[in-house]
Amino acid sequence: MARYSRLPKKKDNGKLKAEVAKEVASARRKQHLSSLQYYCALNALQYRKRVAMMEPMLGYAHSQINFLKKGAERFSKKLDGFLTSVTNTVQSIQEESDAEIEAMRVSQQDLLSVGESVYTPDFDASPVINKNLIQKAGYLNLRK
Repeated sequence: MARYSRLPKKKDNGKLKAEVAKEVASARRKQHLSSLQYYCALNALQYRKRVAMMEPMLGYAHSQINFLKKGAERFSKKLDGFLTSVTNTVQSIQEESDAEIEAMRVSQQDLLSVGESVYTPDFDASPVINKNLIQKAGYLNLRK
């Protein structure tokens, strides 16, 4: 117990602390950047998934209408109106997703434009340590 409760005689190296703080800040920045890119990619995929089912179905419906126009002019007008409304809906969804993607890019740029002080670790405001003591007894051998 006495062996492990002795205080080291070596002084703290401020330069080493500054280098470690820089490394921590750069690692946090890289992790934040990669997570932002990951979430942006997931959101873009989700927006594309909304429209992905509708486009082939619209193409199939258009081809069926063109085929049936030869024999049934009466139904084609109703189906044309339906397909026009569905096409307009899909286009509005596409425009909405494009607007959301752009807003997401703008918010990502805003998040990336914050200062480096956000990524630097907090320095503890611990009291001055008396390093002249050879050993210290107390609860959990706190350095005070």
